[in-house]
Amino acid sequence: MLDSEALKEERANLVTALNLISGYDDVVSALFELSAEEFDEIALRPGVIAWQRTLRTTVAGRSVFAVDGAPLSADATYLHILMERRANTPTGIRVAEDDHWLRAPFGSAIIFEPDSTSPDAQAVVTEALGIIECWRPELYAEMRQICRAIQFVRDPGASPDKIVSFSDNSVPGALFVSVVQGSGLIDPYDLADSLIHEHRHQKLYLLERVTSMIEETDEKVVSPWREDLRPPSGLLHAVFVFVELRRFWLHVRDQGPSRMKQRAISQLSDTDANLEAAFKILARCPLT
Repeated sequence: MLDSEALKEERANLVTALNLISGYDDVVSALFELSAEEFDEIALRPGVIAWQRTLRTTVAGRSVFAVDGAPLSADATYLHILMERRANTPTGIRVAEDDHWLRAPFGSAIIFEPDSTSPDAQAVVTEALGIIECWRPELYAEMRQICRAIQFVRDPGASPDKIVSFSDNSVPGALFVSVVQGSGLIDPYDLADSLIHEHRHQKLYLLERVTSMIEETDEKVVSPWREDLRPPSGLLHAVFVFVELRRFWLHVRDQGPSRMKQRAISQLSDTDANLEAAFKILARCPLT
């Protein structure tokens, strides 16, 4: 199960948010009458966490804004959607679900793929997760515990061939990935890379709840993966991600399909060079 402290925190936060609501007694009571397992599953959904954080913050008199600066407010009608969708998925990961609170924190800054993309892309997600499970069953099991949602996004400002992905701690457990590349769908091995990449960020976010890994500092450092200077925590995240991706691409090089061999070799060459530089920089950072 997900770290017990994180689970207890999100369960308590949802209880607090529900107790702040008036005028929705029936649906609030129905949520409280769910089994502990059902209630915990809902409490850990990334959209629910974004919703209850916004509700609690605005009730406390503080404003909440999306990435693009648009104000956010938490509508209690969202509770009806939760009850309608309370059944869990077989993997525990909700793929391309039309959940307003998975998307609201980003406003107009992110474009989400239309529903028409979803059926074919969901098949690629299933294949990508299968690749991860066959390679490292323990990693797949960990992803099922930590990651609760996958959303399909695109960057209109990037080349159509560029693969993009991101995750954000405002919606913990959600992975935002591109599934369209050029005129077709992404290769499942590249999608597996994106899913592992964002999962590692989410895993480190959880660890950062428990303890700080960087002393407080205004210092900015060079990151081999970025053009702009980054805080040391950003560099630590990059290293944590690419150490795992290096393992994955070694597997693809040695045991993957022939079409991916050169891709894996190229990826490993870049990753090895970047990690070598990154570890030297990280060694000079104020780690705890």
